[in-house]
Amino acid sequence: MELKTRHIILIVLFTLYFSARLFFSLQTPEFSSDYSYFALRQIEHIQQTGLPLSDDLLSYGGRNFVVMPFYFYILAALTMFLPEIITIKIVNTLLASSLIAAMYLVCRKVLQNRRVSIICSVVAATMPVCISQTLNDISPLSLILPGSLFLLYLFLVLEKKRAIDYAILLSIVLALVSSSSFILLLGFIVYLILKYLDKHAISKARFEFTAFFLLFLLWINIIVYKQAFQEHSFSIVLRNLPQVLLDSYFADLSIQKVILGIGVFPFFFGLYTVSIYLFRKKSENILLFISLFISAFGLLWFKVVEIEVALAFLGIALAVLFGQALKSLRVYMKRTKFAKRAEMIFNILLVVLMISHIFPGVYLIYQESGKSFSTEYIEGFRWLANNTPEDSVVLALPEEGHLVAYFGKRKNVIDNDFLLVGDANERFNDVLLFYTWRFKVPAVRVLEKYSVDYVIVSEKIKDYRITENLLKSESCFVPVYEGSITVYRNRWDKDVCSVI
Repeated sequence: MELKTRHIILIVLFTLYFSARLFFSLQTPEFSSDYSYFALRQIEHIQQTGLPLSDDLLSYGGRNFVVMPFYFYILAALTMFLPEIITIKIVNTLLASSLIAAMYLVCRKVLQNRRVSIICSVVAATMPVCISQTLNDISPLSLILPGSLFLLYLFLVLEKKRAIDYAILLSIVLALVSSSSFILLLGFIVYLILKYLDKHAISKARFEFTAFFLLFLLWINIIVYKQAFQEHSFSIVLRNLPQVLLDSYFADLSIQKVILGIGVFPFFFGLYTVSIYLFRKKSENILLFISLFISAFGLLWFKVVEIEVALAFLGIALAVLFGQALKSLRVYMKRTKFAKRAEMIFNILLVVLMISHIFPGVYLIYQESGKSFSTEYIEGFRWLANNTPEDSVVLALPEEGHLVAYFGKRKNVIDNDFLLVGDANERFNDVLLFYTWRFKVPAVRVLEKYSVDYVIVSEKIKDYRITENLLKSESCFVPVYEGSITVYRNRWDKDVCSVI
């Protein structure tokens, strides 16, 4: 089959985007978030036992995990006989970069305009929220976002031969990868409701597929999260976050954050399309992406979804709606007195829009690559594995807990996975109490409560606005490692350090 110009352009764009992401990811041997090291523990456990890590002796000093394991199985299979870190970075980059192809396929179907479809592909791929959540990280969103777009495309062509088979298979994969698939499912449901309210015929295939997706997603989540449902009830939606974190988490949400996460032009052009096609014009294909927009926005409004995940789904919906606004603008320009120069003006506008959106995205790729953990920082956690007793308990901030478990091979007091932790609020408050202590007695009680042997202090305490560190002036704590982090040995139960 002969490659056409648009295919060559698409291949070039994909190659450039993939190469740029991979280049910055490989600048460091480490990842950018502690979750990636939790994922590595899952991957390595699957390779060793064939099962995900569920009964962990290190996290919280011993607890159970519940995870959607399919993404970890994929990475475990691909890295079985290959260098683990490099292979995972390549696979994640490849999956995230497939967003370009997925967006083009969807926009080509919805917009029927090749040039605008390519523009939308680039806009989606360079969207700040998509970059920040998937670059140099082991993130299920790397698979969920392009996978959701492919499923949206299949939903639009369900009447075609074999489309329903592929849609069912892909929906099962997405359901097994992440519970964020509920956002996509809700988009399908909103679409069917809007069609019904408009008194339009609903495709039997679409209705039956949505029913299947709903039942399967509910079934698999009930099986996996049954115990978590029983323990946490509704708070499972936000993974049992401590109240202090929950309050500050959504307090940071603002319209400015949404616009910066998605991009100025996709946001406002997309909203324009929503207002036009929801109340005046009608288009089945556009209605599907308006429904996805309503789904993600509604869940975000009611604070029942992670902000970054909701913004990512909002972003891919608005990228398609942005393309429809561009297409409508081109048609409108041809009806004005500038009709003879409409094409030239439109092309100039496209260049301006692309530059204004792409450059911030490229800069963000560069910025995000600099946020990865440094080798010097990680070295302090590796030190724990070789220089502390195996049964040691280490106190660190929540975002460092997975690092203690992965590199240090030691028990932590707390980490960022609060699901199935009955005393999550109490532990989080105790850890903050210790790091902000002004009096010895409350701090020592925290150490005694969790049998802490070592304490880690790093620059991350500034994230909690902790500026004063009294550990250095206390005889109760002996620095045993000093570098990017400082490791203190706790001596509170020795004669040299008394509570009174």
